[in-house]
Amino acid sequence: MTVRRGAPPLPRLASLAVALRQSRDALGKLQGELDAILAVLRDPSARPDAATVDRLSGAARAALDAIASR
Repeated sequence: MTVRRGAPPLPRLASLAVALRQSRDALGKLQGELDAILAVLRDPSARPDAATVDRLSGAARAALDAIASR
């Protein structure tokens, strides 16, 4: 007896690819925010601006949401 498998679920793979791309982009943004904070911390004459915490928490939230979406 031969058992045939159905075609792979291409729409599901496409949505997974989109979710992975969104996660990668969100993690890249988070890394950029962390790099900016490190640059400020390494420069003794620089001071972080008031929006640093907001940008960092927004980037972290977006990364967590993107990862959790799939």
